[in-house]
Amino acid sequence: MATNTTTASSSVVFSPEKLNFWLDNPSPISLTWDQVKHCREALTSLKDKFDHTPESITHEFKLLEANRAVTESETDKICAVALDRDNFSKNRHDVYPLDKNRIILKSTHGPLEESYGGEMVVHSITVY
Repeated sequence: MATNTTTASSSVVFSPEKLNFWLDNPSPISLTWDQVKHCREALTSLKDKFDHTPESITHEFKLLEANRAVTESETDKICAVALDRDNFSKNRHDVYPLDKNRIILKSTHGPLEESYGGEMVVHSITVY
């Protein structure tokens, strides 16, 4: 009985070996064209900020710090959805998304649902 032994090695993006930065000859990370495009846009934006308005980077970090919850009660208020019993296990470690930054996912029904295996598909983004 013949078995199908073909592998999709070109679709594998992550491997623990890629996290070893001390390899003598590290293999390059494969990116999609879309990922390369987004990286180029991000690097262009960052370079522009460094060249023309370096103080804007400091300002952005100060805004991020201002949004950080300091006390447990503040975390309970601004991360209520993430701390909800139904969502708590979906969080990574002790990092909780702010309610105002969350993306609302709506389930789909019909042919589109079948093509995605019943997974959630983003139909709209709600900004708080």
